[in-house]
Amino acid sequence: MAQVICPSFSGAAVLRATKLDGCCRPVFEDPDNPGGSGQVTTDAFINVVVSPSGEDGGGQQAEQNPVTKADGQVCFTTVSCPPPTNYGISLELCALDPELVLIMKPSWCPIRDSAGVIIGFTGISSGGCDPSGFALEVWMNVSSGAGAACSQSRGGSRYGYMLFPCITGVQIGQWTIQNGPITFQFSGTTRRSSGWGKGPYNVLMDGTRPTPLPCPVRANADFVEFITTFPPPEAGCGMQTVDGGIPEPAEVFIKRGSNVTGCMAEVRADNHGYGPVRVRWGDGAETELREGQIGQHRYGESCGDPGAKPVRYTLTVCDVRYPQICTTRTLTVPLAADEPVIRCTQDPTDATGRTVLVEVDLPSQSWCGPPDADTVACACPGESPLGYYGVQVDWGEDEAGSQRQYVAVGDDCHATLRHTYTADGRFPIKVCRNDQNTFCARCTFVAGGLRPDVTFVSWGQTCTATIKVDNNGRGTVSIDWGDGTAKQTGVREGAVTHSYTQGLGQSFLIMVCSEAIDGGCRSVQTPVCTGGGADIVAVHAVCDPNDPNGRTLKVTADNRGHGTVVISATGGAQIEDPNNAGDGQDVTTVVYPGGTEGQQTITAADPDEPERTGSDTATVPCEPGPEATAVCDPADDHHVTLRPGPSTRYPITVDWSDGTVQTYQAGQAVSHRYWKTTDPLQPQRAATALPGTPIELSQTTVHQQADVDHTSGDLYLTQIINGGRKLTGETAAISGADRARYGHLAINRIVNGKLASNMYLIGDTPGPARGWDHGSGIAVQRDGSIVRLFTGIDPTDPGAGNNAYATQIARFTYSANKVLPSNGSGIDRYDPRPNSDHLNPCLDLEHGNIAVRHRTTDGKYHITVWKLTNFLAKNYASPLYDSTVNDGTQPGAGSFQCWTLHGKFVYHFYGTGEEDNAYFTVTDISGPTGNVVSRVDNKQYPDLVYREAESIFIQPTDQGPRLAWGFATGKTGSRRANLYATPAHRAAQPVRITVRDADGATGVATGVSQIPCATVPPTENPTVTAVECPADRNKVQIHYDNPNGRGVHIHWIPQDPNPTTHTATQGTVTSPRQYPPGSYTIRVQDVQDSSKYAEITMCLPCGTIAPDIDCAPPPSNPGGRTVVLRADPCAHFPLTVDWGGGKSDQNLDPTKEHLHTYDPPGDDQDDTWTVRVSDVNNPGGVQATGTPINLPCTPPAF
Repeated sequence: MAQVICPSFSGAAVLRATKLDGCCRPVFEDPDNPGGSGQVTTDAFINVVVSPSGEDGGGQQAEQNPVTKADGQVCFTTVSCPPPTNYGISLELCALDPELVLIMKPSWCPIRDSAGVIIGFTGISSGGCDPSGFALEVWMNVSSGAGAACSQSRGGSRYGYMLFPCITGVQIGQWTIQNGPITFQFSGTTRRSSGWGKGPYNVLMDGTRPTPLPCPVRANADFVEFITTFPPPEAGCGMQTVDGGIPEPAEVFIKRGSNVTGCMAEVRADNHGYGPVRVRWGDGAETELREGQIGQHRYGESCGDPGAKPVRYTLTVCDVRYPQICTTRTLTVPLAADEPVIRCTQDPTDATGRTVLVEVDLPSQSWCGPPDADTVACACPGESPLGYYGVQVDWGEDEAGSQRQYVAVGDDCHATLRHTYTADGRFPIKVCRNDQNTFCARCTFVAGGLRPDVTFVSWGQTCTATIKVDNNGRGTVSIDWGDGTAKQTGVREGAVTHSYTQGLGQSFLIMVCSEAIDGGCRSVQTPVCTGGGADIVAVHAVCDPNDPNGRTLKVTADNRGHGTVVISATGGAQIEDPNNAGDGQDVTTVVYPGGTEGQQTITAADPDEPERTGSDTATVPCEPGPEATAVCDPADDHHVTLRPGPSTRYPITVDWSDGTVQTYQAGQAVSHRYWKTTDPLQPQRAATALPGTPIELSQTTVHQQADVDHTSGDLYLTQIINGGRKLTGETAAISGADRARYGHLAINRIVNGKLASNMYLIGDTPGPARGWDHGSGIAVQRDGSIVRLFTGIDPTDPGAGNNAYATQIARFTYSANKVLPSNGSGIDRYDPRPNSDHLNPCLDLEHGNIAVRHRTTDGKYHITVWKLTNFLAKNYASPLYDSTVNDGTQPGAGSFQCWTLHGKFVYHFYGTGEEDNAYFTVTDISGPTGNVVSRVDNKQYPDLVYREAESIFIQPTDQGPRLAWGFATGKTGSRRANLYATPAHRAAQPVRITVRDADGATGVATGVSQIPCATVPPTENPTVTAVECPADRNKVQIHYDNPNGRGVHIHWIPQDPNPTTHTATQGTVTSPRQYPPGSYTIRVQDVQDSSKYAEITMCLPCGTIAPDIDCAPPPSNPGGRTVVLRADPCAHFPLTVDWGGGKSDQNLDPTKEHLHTYDPPGDDQDDTWTVRVSDVNNPGGVQATGTPINLPCTPPAF
C-alpha cells in the first residue's frame, strides 16, 4: 500500500512573492538589461486567507442533471459541481516592505532616497487592474502527523508548501493605523495559467539533491500544496533578483505547412518562459524564434518532385541563452498529412463479432514512442497519462467522448488497438493525436457476429443500386437482392451493383451472407428508387444527328432544383461553355477530336454540393439514338404516351425528366403521368437530409413534432421538458414523468440547422399542474415580424406514466427564452369541438386552411378542416372537411406518431424506435370517412441508432411542396432530431424525355417539352418524288411535300455533312452539288421532328435506268416462253418496253415486276429476243440486261 503523509499545520514560517509577466511567467534577470526581475521573501505577515469566488461570493452550487427514459421517467441523476471561477487571496502584513508592495502593485510609483534606495511608494489609480501579477509561495510549520517528526532521510524538518502560481488584480484592503500594531491588507484573485512551469526555485529534496517542482504547473491549476523537507528561504527586506537557472528542454510541436507538396514544416516551441530558441532544421538552415512564435521552413528544391525519395531530417531546437539545452525530433519530408491514418476491421478471432481492430499510423511529425517517466508520473486523473505522446481514442460508446482511452504508439508511429463492444450496433470511432488533438481520423464499426458490414451507397440511373460489402477479409459473400432474382454467389468485397428491372418507387431488402464456414448474414434496406439516383444530377448525352462523323454530343443535366452545374468530359473533348443551367433543358455541346474512340464519360458537377455529381457515358464515334414521339393525352394534360420509332431496339429505358426512370419491353405500353396539384404528395420519393441533421435540441427527450416558418425557413420542434428542472414561476423541480403527464413543453427554434433559442410552456403556476399537450401538434404562422404558434392546451389528466392530450387549441407569440404558463397572458384559446380530447393542430397555409385532429366521445378520431380566417373568428359551423380516420395502432405495424395536411390529403407517420417498422399512410378526407389511398413503407436511412417516427410537415419551395419528415435518433438521454424532405413536387415544369435503347444509344423524344402538355395533331412523314433530270446530269432533282405545314432538311447523301434547308412546305429542288456516278439515298426530313422523313433512291448520272430481263420462274412459265422485267430501283417514271417482234407495253410501273409471254416462232423465225426500255429521261431506250434471250428459256432454280 502506498504511504501517505497526513500532517497538521500550525503557523506559517515565511512567504515569497515573485514578479510575473502578463502571461503569468516568472520574470528572469536579463544580464544585458538588469533590474527587470524581482522576488521578496518575508515573515512579516499575519495571515493569508483563501476563499473561492463565485455566485453570492461563494462557490457555485452543485446542479442535478436528471437523465430521463423514453417514457419520461427519470432513469438516473448525475450531479455536476462546477469549479469556482477563481479564488480570492487576502494578505495581511504587519510590516510594510515597499518592494513587496511594488511586486503586488507594479503600476505604483517607487520613492527613492538620494542613494537610490527604495524607501516607499506612491499609490496611483491606474484606471483598472494591473495587467501583470505575482506568484505567492507560503511555507507552513508542521505540528503533527508528519509530526513534528524529522525526516528519516536526512533528519531535517518538514514544512507544508503552498504555491499560488498567478495572482492578479491586487487591491488595497483595510490598513489599520492605531495606537498599537499597525497592519496592512491586500487582496487579489487567482488566475489559472501554466506559465510558472516547474518554477525558478528549488523547493523539494530528491534524496540529497535539491529540485524544483516535480511536474510543471497545469494550465487549469489554482494552487499547489505538498510536504517538503527543503528549507524555506530566509526572510529579509527588499527585493532580490530571480535567476532563471537551467531551463528544461523546450516542448516542440510540428505540423505540415500550407505547401501542397508537404515540403514545408511549421514549428512551435514552448520554452517554459525562458525566452527565444534556435531551430536547426536538419538541412543546414537555422531560424531563431521568439517563444511561442511559429516558424516555417521549406525543404530542398527537389522535394516533391516526381520520383524523388522521402528524406528523413533531424530537427534540433535549443535555448538561445543555454544552447546546450536542446530538444531533437525527427521527421520525414515530404510531410504526410497531419491527421492520423486508421483502418478499422472486425477481429476474426472473436466469434461474437463485437471486437474491432484499429490500425493507427501517425505522421512522423507526431510525438511517437513511449512517454518518459516524468510525463507518466505527472498525469492527473481524467487526463492523458501520456502527455503529448500517442493518441486518444473515443470508441463511440458514451456521450461525446466522455470516456477516452489514451494509447501510446511505437517509435515507428504505428499502433494496433483492440476494443470489444458489449452490444451489437454501429459505433463511430474517433482517433486524435495527443500533441495536437484537432487532427483526428474517424471510422464506423458495425459490431455483432462474424457478419459482413454492408452499406447502401446510392441509386444510379435506371434503378441500379450500389452497395459496399466488407467481409472482414474472410473471402466471398452471397447476395440476395430481394427482387426475386437468383442469389448471386462468389461475390468479392468492395462495391457491388445490381439493376432492378421493376425498381421504380420501390425499396428492397438486400441480404448479404459470408460464405466462410462460420460466417453470418447482414441485411440492408434500400431507400425508395426514384429513378434518377438519390438526388444526384441526372445527365443525358445524346448523339447529334447532324454530325455525320459521330463526334458531337448534346448534353443536358437536371440538377433537381439545386441550380447550375459544370460539364466536363473525358477524351480531350472541347466544351465551348461548361456552365449549364441544370434545368434539364439547357443543352451543352461536347465535341470530340478526330482519333478519339471508345466509351467516354460526361460529368455534371454541382459546385456547391460535389457529392451530388452525376454522369453519363457515350461511345465515340456515336450513332443517333432511337427516335420517339411523345403524345399528350387529350383528356389529361399531365399524361404522356411515348411512341418509339419502328427501328427501336428493346428494351428501352425512358427518363421522364421528373426523377422517374422506367424500363420497357417490346409491346409494353410506354406512358407516364406527371404529378399535379390535385394528386397526393409522394412519400416514397428519396428524401435528403435537412441542414444540421442530426439536430441537437435543448432537451434530452425525443422531439414530438415539427413545423416550418414559410417565410424564414426556421424550424420549430416540440419536446417534453427534462425532468428535475425548476423553471421561473415554479416552486420546485418537476420530474420528467410529471412534465409529460401535465404537458410541459420546450419549443426549439432551429435556424440553419442549429439551435437558436427555445421557449418553455409550463402548467398553471405554481406547478406542477396541467398545462399543454405533450407536443404532438405544432403549427407556425408568421404575421409580419411576429411568429405565432398553435398547439394543444388544457389537457385532461391521463394519470401517472401517461402523456397529456389537449382539449383545446392555443395560439400564442413565440418569445425566445420565455417561460409561459398555461394560465399566463397572451394566449388565445379555441374550442372547435367541445367534449372532444386528443386535439392537436396543423396549418395548411398553401390552401389557407387549418386542421384539427380530435377524438370524440365515441372513441373515433376525426380530422376537421376549416378556412383559417373562419377558425380564428371562432366560426366552426361550416368546415371544409370533417372525416373520421383510422390513425390508431395497427397490429404489427408500429404506433401512430404524427400527421400533416396538404389539400384534401392527410399524411400519417407511424413507427416505434425499437423496430424497423416506420411507414406512411395517405388518406383522402374529402368524404365523411377517410379513404386510405396508399401505404408506403419508410425504409430510408435504415442504419440510424434508434429510429422513431416523430415528425411530419410540409416544406414549401418556389418549385413546389416538399414532404418533410423526421426520426428521433440517438441514445436515451441524448436524443437528436434527424429531419429529411422529398424533392419538390412540381406541377408545371419543362421536360426533356430521353430514350436509351438496348445498344446504349440515347435519343430525345419530340412532341412534349412542357408539363402541363398541349394536345397537338400527330406529325406525318413528308413525301418525295423524282422529277425530270436537270440539264446537268451529275445532279438530281426532286419534289417534296411536307403535310405538317413547315419546311424540310434534305440530306442528298447518307449522313450528309451539308444538308440543305428549305422553308417552303413543298417544292421542286435540284441538288446543289455534282456527285459521281452511283446510287444515292436522299432523305427529306421534317425541320422540327427528325423522326418524320421520307427517302428516295436516285442513280447518277441522272436518268440512269437499269432494266433487267430474266426467264420467268414456274409456275408462270410452263413452256419456258415467259420472261420477267425486274423492278428497277433507278427508274422513277413510267416505262415503255419494246419486247421485240412488234410487241410493246407503255406506262409500266418501274417499281414492279412485269411478265411477257412470247408466241412460238414460225419455221423461218429466229427464237432470240432483244428488249429495250425507255422513259421520259431516256427517249432513245436502253437495252435490258439479260438480252438477247434465247427461248425456250430455263427458269432459274429456287
